[in-house]
Amino acid sequence: METQQRAYTVAEAAEVLRVSQWLVREACRRGQLRSIRLGARIIIPGSAIQAFLDGESDGKEENGE
Repeated sequence: METQQRAYTVAEAAEVLRVSQWLVREACRRGQLRSIRLGARIIIPGSAIQAFLDGESDGKEENGE
């Protein structure tokens, strides 16, 4: 699966992955899905979704501050 967007919200990532928003947030919190935190907002790069699907999760969360 090739991701089209460069970045996804939690809701968009959940839709792409066909899981709940809670599960996406939990995967980000655990470092299973790479994400960027901008204040209270979580942004997931398209490349992170592709890596997650390919089993290549690096387990890092970036801080956008």
